Order: sequence, then structure tokens, then C-alpha cells
Amino acid sequence: MVAVPKLVGEAPSCGDLPTAYLIEVSPAVAADGTAVIGSNDAFEYAVNGDGNAAVEVPKGRRDLRSPAVSRGRAMFGAHKGRVHTIDLATGKVLAAAFGEQTPSRSRSVGVWTSPAIDRDGNVYVGTRLGHIEGFDRAGALLFDVDTKDTVDSYPALSADGTLLIGSSNGLLYAIRD
Repeated sequence: MVAVPKLVGEAPSCGDLPTAYLIEVSPAVAADGTAVIGSNDAFEYAVNGDGNAAVEVPKGRRDLRSPAVSRGRAMFGAHKGRVHTIDLATGKVLAAAFGEQTPSRSRSVGVWTSPAIDRDGNVYVGTRLGHIEGFDRAGALLFDVDTKDTVDSYPALSADGTLLIGSSNGLLYAIRD
């Protein structure tokens, strides 16, 4: 027999965090309990424990993206192909917006996945154009693997640091130093 979980409370309602559009992406939670979420509206949000927006960062356009958090930073992929970094304490957009922004290609380059962040602060994403990219903490490119097909599966890191990410070509990629 499976136990039914007991409801212990509700997350803050949209009444506490009014957004212009629905929220259909996954949140991330920082070590201090701050919940970070993107909405389909023009903002990224960090919500503190009482349900109020502690940080509201304009992203300039409607863009679906799930965040990842590490070391006081939130990172969001973007449809234009970049990863944006936000300091959670200040709400400041950090200078390390990295990745290629190539609107001239036939398909959007878009980073549609939540980034994965390893213990060293390296960031890993998949792109609509079929690339698996790794960046160091400062935003320098570590590697770029061309899968020749869309990569919109979310990356995962194994206990030994191996990056695992699938592609629409039907292959699961395992990448390690």
C-alpha cells in the first residue's frame, strides 16, 4: 500500500506574485530557500519565504525558461541562444551572458532547457540548433558538441560529474573531462 502524502501548506499564490502571463516552467530553489521562477511574461522572479518577489528582473521579451541556481546566482536559458545570470542578492543581471546569439540561422538557436551547473560553477545547456555547450563560471566556452538535431532535453550531472543529455536524434550523450 502506498501512503498518500499529507498536504502541509500551499506555495505562494499568484496573488502574491502577479504575472502578466501563466507560469509553465519549473522553478529552482536556492540554498536559502529562495524560489526562482521565470514566467511567460517579461520578467524573471526570485520569491522569498513569505511569497513576495524579492527580485524582479526584466528580460525584455516573452521567453519560456526554467532556471538553475548555484552560489547565489540564477541562470536562465533564452530563446535567442544565451544564458543570462542574475545575482540573487541584488537582482543585478551579471555581465556573464554567454552563448551564441545567431538570429540569422534558419531555426532559432534557443536554449530551451534549464542549465545544469556543476560543483565548480561550470554551466551546461542544449540548444535548438542541436548543440551541447559547456561554459566555465566566467562564460568561456569549454566545449561545443554538434548533435545535428535539436537538444531540448534537460541536462543532468551524475555523481562522478558526467554530463548526460539527450538529443532528438535518439542518442543520449555522456560527456566528461
